[in-house]
Amino acid sequence: MNAPIRFIPVYAPRIWGGRSLETVLNRTLPLADEPYGESWEISDRSEAMSIVEGGTWHGSTLHDLWEHHRNELFGPGYGHLDRFPVLAKILAPEQTLSVQVHPTPESLKQYPGEEKNECWYFAGSASAPTELYAGFLPGTTLPELVEAMEQGTVSTRLQRLEAHAGDSIFIPSGLVHALGAPGLVYEIQQNADTTYRLDDWGRTDKHGTPRELHREQALACMQSAIAAPGLRPAGSPDPIADTPWFRVIETRLAPGQTYTPGDPSRFAILTVAQGTLSCGDQTFCQGDFLLLPAHSAPCTAGAHGATILITTVPPACP
Repeated sequence: MNAPIRFIPVYAPRIWGGRSLETVLNRTLPLADEPYGESWEISDRSEAMSIVEGGTWHGSTLHDLWEHHRNELFGPGYGHLDRFPVLAKILAPEQTLSVQVHPTPESLKQYPGEEKNECWYFAGSASAPTELYAGFLPGTTLPELVEAMEQGTVSTRLQRLEAHAGDSIFIPSGLVHALGAPGLVYEIQQNADTTYRLDDWGRTDKHGTPRELHREQALACMQSAIAAPGLRPAGSPDPIADTPWFRVIETRLAPGQTYTPGDPSRFAILTVAQGTLSCGDQTFCQGDFLLLPAHSAPCTAGAHGATILITTVPPACP
């Protein structure tokens, strides 16, 4: 049977980041004075390529595995995809991210980029709920939004939510949103990296320079017809995301309980949200992501049980 595959995280400094990857997850960050906001855990992108850590495939890139061992490790039905279709990250904000939106198929006809649908699972914070904005308030008109953009008050036109540990939300392309702080967030998304900023809270970098805004492109993406989503509460039996590109569910395992893939002929990504998970001679802890190849051995929850997120990709993925 194939063993789970662990990748070396790629840490990304962000203007809104901090050190919570270090203080909460005990990660060793590359530099002591950088505000790290993201950890790219499973990524088939040239700017942040995942490299296998340990085991049979040690030193191989995710793209190498996808290109040369696709059927063996990932299963049948993915031959039409040039790259691994999912990008998995940890977001670690200590300030609110920009008010932003991701391209839709319609906007891509006007502006180049990549469509991006994503979901967030809130690992939580010991100090406070995580604030976020998602979708327009009812009755918001386009002229009102343009005026708010010009005045730097876009957030006053958005639905504000508070997320607690275990809550989650699906963010479709075209939905205006902003992730707040504090707390860690596990993000599963399409393998895409196009973001348009409407507002950045008047923030400047260490040189006093504001980040670029993309309001013209953002207006082309925004879909006011998308209903402002609600949070999926912790422990809900509903999927976190169920899309043509990926499906994410939350599963709680009792101490010693075994997880066996629903379709052992295809891969899955497991995220340990709480507790520990043992797979063969490997143990995975809170915040760990593992690629469970096709035909893998079962995994077993530790002495205190485990909460895991299971990400699968349908063979008909676009």
